[in-house]
Amino acid sequence: MPSHTKERFPTVSSQAHHPFKGTLITIEGIDGAGKSVLLHSLHQALIRARYSVVLTKEPGGTHIGKMLKKVLLEEEKECDPRVEFLLFAADRAEHFQKLVIPALTHGDIVISDRMADSAVAYQGYGRGVDPHLIQTVNRFAMHGIEPDITIYLRISPDEARKRFMQRHGTQSTMEREGKEFWERVVIGYEHLVASHSRIHTIDATLPLETVAYEAYEHVAHFLRTRSS
Repeated sequence: MPSHTKERFPTVSSQAHHPFKGTLITIEGIDGAGKSVLLHSLHQALIRARYSVVLTKEPGGTHIGKMLKKVLLEEEKECDPRVEFLLFAADRAEHFQKLVIPALTHGDIVISDRMADSAVAYQGYGRGVDPHLIQTVNRFAMHGIEPDITIYLRISPDEARKRFMQRHGTQSTMEREGKEFWERVVIGYEHLVASHSRIHTIDATLPLETVAYEAYEHVAHFLRTRSS
């Protein structure tokens, strides 16, 4: 693994990093951690609590994102790591301009399956792209906005692989990667957890109900604190 990927990232506070009325929540973790299931469980819980919620994902949260997703995850051949990152960044810029910022301005809670942390973990630690370059481009694509809360689902590469190998259908280019790649990605996520106080870690091997309950309680506490 390139030496630059071993660097930790600057610690940031858990305060909101945008001036909008809404709240930005991201769910992170390696493939097979259970992000999609948690996304929908958290959505239902917040709807029951009478919040206005927008669900989205990266890549694929916009029309352009859906086209880029096909290139990035569904092709048989991998992109050059720099090309891969820049395509993800293009999707992220479109995502923020067309969906995230309007929803936050309206006062909605936006929950996204993946965001900038995935770029650091996958393209930075996994692929060896300079993480400082990734941070610079992400800030540009995201208008300097950071999530208010990130839920990181922690799981080992072996356990995650068992899960996504059981799925039906064609595996993505990421899912076809070997164990060493996934170990580097996990290291990336763990460094992010150690460096960012907005990230809340949950053991993804716990029962689904427990994971969903813990995530909701953390989000609800944040929302209560922010409104008080």
